[in-house]
Amino acid sequence: MKYMKLFVVGAMVCLAGTVEAQISRVFVSTGGNDANDCLQPATACRTLGGGVGKVDVQGEVIIVDTGS
Repeated sequence: MKYMKLFVVGAMVCLAGTVEAQISRVFVSTGGNDANDCLQPATACRTLGGGVGKVDVQGEVIIVDTGS
């Protein structure tokens, strides 16, 4: 019984490490902030690096407006 509990706890820890929130789309804007969640144009990131750092590998970075 003791080993079964250890196995179950170990399996849960392993699975918890592989389950991550995957963000498929983020927004970038000159009026944004990299501390934002970047999930909507109103909460966009400021830089491309900020957006790329938050999006899934297969995701999209949408540029809302241009600027420097």
